[in-house]
Amino acid sequence: MPMTASELTRLAVERSPTIRTIVKSRRMQQVIQTERAARRLKPRIRFLAGQLGSRTAQYQLRDSGRPVHIRHHSRDVSIFNEIFSHRIYELPGPIQRELDALGPLYVLDVGGNIGLFGVYALGRWPIAAMRSFEPEPANAALLRATIDANHASTTWQLDPRAVSNTNTQARFTQGLYADGYLTADGELEVHVADLFDQPAPDILKIDIEGAEWALLTDPRLHSYNARVIVLEWHARGCPADGPHTLARSSLKAAGYILVADRPAPTGRNGLIWAARPTPGSTRLEDQRAREDSNL
Repeated sequence: MPMTASELTRLAVERSPTIRTIVKSRRMQQVIQTERAARRLKPRIRFLAGQLGSRTAQYQLRDSGRPVHIRHHSRDVSIFNEIFSHRIYELPGPIQRELDALGPLYVLDVGGNIGLFGVYALGRWPIAAMRSFEPEPANAALLRATIDANHASTTWQLDPRAVSNTNTQARFTQGLYADGYLTADGELEVHVADLFDQPAPDILKIDIEGAEWALLTDPRLHSYNARVIVLEWHARGCPADGPHTLARSSLKAAGYILVADRPAPTGRNGLIWAARPTPGSTRLEDQRAREDSNL
């Protein structure tokens, strides 16, 4: 069977160090990310023109018409592509079939950033209620604008707190777009919510740049009955060598079955889908057996 243009391009990049260097350069990656996002957004021409500057603008998803906000020349564009082009939050089959039977879902979005995951969730699953936590003021302002633009305020709530395993106040880095994190020398003082005080959701999404370790290593995770966890783990803040191994073992010790595990090539972060089995969830138990056989 003849190779597609995409496959031929990928093969050329793999075989040529010169081409690979060009493709991986920062400038070329910006071009690639811009073109990829432009396929998913409208108006396309206005988005392409916007990438020549650094302003913030509202666009619509081409397939659903749902509005999103993008800060041009920021990591917002690559995150948009991760979610809407690469569909990193697409549920693995065994989990989707488990959730299909539940009806409208309760979602906790821990690390809401500018609301891109929230928009994806609104378009992907029936949502009864969703709460997005985002302590960075600039991110939270765009998240609020996105909630309003989607006319979703009765379903989707913004909580301007960080999340950890205690109710307290802490310092947070400011001005890093999606990469802000809790740290003792951060510029911003923020309120912190104890995750385990929140009602356990059907879907718990966690992407908090290293603060996840306080949640993963808390004994209460075992009795916190979130049905599904989608976790982006990070090397930052990991209390042991091997963050990937610790993320896996923490979820399994808390009674979760690992359904999908996608570490980044760098080993510095990755995405794990995990689900808590319910009586009769034979597909998930089959997945547990496969996991155990791979140890």
